Amino acid sequence: MLVACCLPAETHAQITDFNNLSGWTYNQTDSGLPAAVGTDFITLTTGRNQNRSVWFNTKQNIDQFTASFRYESTGVSIGGLSFIVHDDPEGLDVASSPGTLFGFRGISPSAAVTIERVGSGFGTALQTGIFRNGIGGTGSERIPSAEELDVTIRYDGSLINVTIDDGVNTPFVRNTIITPSLADALGSSEAFVGFGAAVGDRSSQFTQTIRDFRFTSSAAAVPEPSAAIALLGVATLSTIRRRR
Repeated sequence: MLVACCLPAETHAQITDFNNLSGWTYNQTDSGLPAAVGTDFITLTTGRNQNRSVWFNTKQNIDQFTASFRYESTGVSIGGLSFIVHDDPEGLDVASSPGTLFGFRGISPSAAVTIERVGSGFGTALQTGIFRNGIGGTGSERIPSAEELDVTIRYDGSLINVTIDDGVNTPFVRNTIITPSLADALGSSEAFVGFGAAVGDRSSQFTQTIRDFRFTSSAAAVPEPSAAIALLGVATLSTIRRRR
């Protein structure tokens, strides 16, 4: 009885859609038209030489989580988008420093899953990578070059699973062990969650829309010491009474 009472309880936090940016913070460092936003979508980039970010205002637990969204893009320009968890000192005001790097450059400490439009002209292709601390690198892999992609990111505390589905081909699946854990790397089990997006200055119009965003985190909730002591007292008293 005592063990059952004192086991950690499962707690959940959830983000559902963009709600016309109610509860969100949007940042833009370029002079282009601002992002279009609705209840269930945000179009972060609409042209060239753009750099934007959007963060949910309340930090989320990142010990374990699932994030999902639909990524829609038009155009063949160089740029991209990143799903990011971060604890950058600038907090909700942080946006990528200049340079495409998919809206992720310079945001640190952080981790990101990128969707990257690379190449030139009609030879562009989409690929994805997992990076940290606003720094790009090798390790990106090719994904279907479709205008609509369903993206799911699952993190279990040590492994990130990225699944990307264009609805036609076999879904792209990537599993990556994260060492140290995201919480250890960021210095906290709680972080801001959101997106960065950027388009290069030599690119033509490149529209990137995030639709139907969902984020669910889960963590073991440990009872408060006073509650645990109270439970122990009840269990002890019950034991004493039974012995009589």
